[in-house]
Amino acid sequence: DEPPPEAEEEAAWRSLSGAPESEHLVKLVTCTLSASEASVLSKATATAHAGDLYLGSAALYFLGSRTAFVKERRELSLPYSSIADVRKKSGKLPASKGITLTLAGGRGPASVVLTGFAAPNHVRHLLETLVSRCSPLLARERLTENVALRSKFGLEHDPSLFVLAEFGCALVHAEGSSKGKLYVTQRYLCFKGSLFGRETRAVYAFDEVLSVEPCESPAPNSISLACTTSEERFTFFGARAPVLAILSQML
Repeated sequence: DEPPPEAEEEAAWRSLSGAPESEHLVKLVTCTLSASEASVLSKATATAHAGDLYLGSAALYFLGSRTAFVKERRELSLPYSSIADVRKKSGKLPASKGITLTLAGGRGPASVVLTGFAAPNHVRHLLETLVSRCSPLLARERLTENVALRSKFGLEHDPSLFVLAEFGCALVHAEGSSKGKLYVTQRYLCFKGSLFGRETRAVYAFDEVLSVEPCESPAPNSISLACTTSEERFTFFGARAPVLAILSQML
């Protein structure tokens, strides 16, 4: 669960977006917005604009920042029910990584691209959750990333699985640490990484996990995972608290 937004953020979002009392603000983040078609935004807004992205319970609202070069603040209000797909946007630079939203309707799908997040994967998975609750067009288990994950870890027997969260980290071995990524799904914890060019893949069923504890060995921000048949250590997390929070919920 997301920590509740500040009262000032909630008040600003409600004033700007005109959201009804039945809706609530989930999260406020800064990012850059662009659109591939002028029909999605106003014609002048079809270029990139930095600003605030308010993620409500039923719709997102973007308000661009006003600068010396941008006199008119750009805005976009988009109900989740109109979103057909949420995809990861890759990029060589951190600022170019983000999210592509595909919108249904009209003569064909248009897309909105959001980049410049501090934590793009976290926001993407949050958007997947919010959109899937409101849009009949999006089923998380059928998203390309989730189909690939089930294939990658041999979990095709469970077609309802999807990624809830993902974290960059390293799995500790006797000969070193495999740097990679930890994926959290509804029933499994999956890791994929590499060490000296050798790929490492591991799957842990949550019903076989006995405990998850913070530890400071072999490095700060490490986590110890005790299972029925083994004990693993993951280290080099950017931030450990979010990892412990979601794993505690799953257990």
